Amino acid sequence: MKALKRLAEASAGFIDRASGGRLTPNIITATGLALHLPVGWLIIAGQPLYAGLALLIAAPLDALDGALARRQNRATDFGVWFDAVSDRLKEVIVFSSLAYHLAASGRSGYLIGLCTAALGLSLAVSYVKAKSEAVLAARGKKLAPAKLNRLFGGGYFSYEWRVALVILILISQQFAIGLGILVAGSCLTIWQRSADIKKAIRR
Repeated sequence: MKALKRLAEASAGFIDRASGGRLTPNIITATGLALHLPVGWLIIAGQPLYAGLALLIAAPLDALDGALARRQNRATDFGVWFDAVSDRLKEVIVFSSLAYHLAASGRSGYLIGLCTAALGLSLAVSYVKAKSEAVLAARGKKLAPAKLNRLFGGGYFSYEWRVALVILILISQQFAIGLGILVAGSCLTIWQRSADIKKAIRR
């Protein structure tokens, strides 16, 4: 992950210079969301391999918008909100498309249920983080987004790792194994983040 962050910082610098500062972080975020539409279409069309490769191209934009915001000193509350919401929409696009593909190709109801559970638990991982931040805000604790992310953005299956696993699932087409790992890992991460908020509240 550190190597990816360094690459994102370098890429953000290049993009900022090349665009003369006109390309904003929110444009990068919106572009990343838009690129997930063809990913979903490829999955629905029965081409999970190509969908995985397309997602491999689109995924780095998730790190690029934040890096560009830091470089341009444009980190805003709206940008943080937009980035978080767009990430959840991306998960809905990918998992709902995969559920459709599994149903259309005659896969077992077990696999479809596993895919649905993976979507729900992935969203729940992020919900735990968002709710934790809301609880602290209600208690009058104002923390910077970066510090909040360090407090509640941990766990084995953060968004970046879930995306990486989804790419592997689509390319390998090992749906049962991959989705099973994703479900188990998401459950573990929910538990980890819940423990973090419990500690933070007690302070």
